[in-house]
Amino acid sequence: MLLQAAIDTIKELQYIAGGMVIFLETDNDQNLLQFYEDQNGFKRFDTREAKAGTDQAHTLIQLLKVM
Repeated sequence: MLLQAAIDTIKELQYIAGGMVIFLETDNDQNLLQFYEDQNGFKRFDTREAKAGTDQAHTLIQLLKVM
């Protein structure tokens, strides 16, 4: 699984440089939120309005996971 490979790499970097939290942003999509929250233990902590090269903003959900 790609997310697990990323988390494993972050754990290695944590050992080298320190740190204890993984932050990520995702679209406000129930399937993505279920994947990150229910299946991988991330918690919501904030939201952010983003514009991706257009005038139409969309909401990004900010998540974190304590290692």
